[in-house]
Amino acid sequence: MKIKLTTLLLLFISTSLFAQDGWKTFEKDNYSISYPSDWEFSDQNPQPTVAFMLNSPKESQKEDLFRESVNLTIEELSMADYTLDQYTEIALEQVKKQIPSAKMITALPANIGDVEATNIVWSAEVGNGMVL
Repeated sequence: MKIKLTTLLLLFISTSLFAQDGWKTFEKDNYSISYPSDWEFSDQNPQPTVAFMLNSPKESQKEDLFRESVNLTIEELSMADYTLDQYTEIALEQVKKQIPSAKMITALPANIGDVEATNIVWSAEVGNGMVL
């Protein structure tokens, strides 16, 4: 059964992506992700479709009142009556509906192993000038 993945990624890392010293790697099934060792990892699913969440250190929100995060959302679409592109549009519309100030930065095709996915990066300003 083919599973299509949609990733919702919001990643603001001040360290260089090329300097991997002190980074950790999480591996599962057909994907892995490397992240700074001071970020918090959780695979306790707040929603059934969330595979994992990464959160920047609590101290990072002192300056901008926001704690950066990355999550992977997995949804079974093999029985769905729409394509990954259509699903991506639906997901973006849901974000815009919930957070009207949201602006899409990128929505690029990606592959996680041999599974088609979309890498979505978005930003939004919410109360008190806080940016997501």
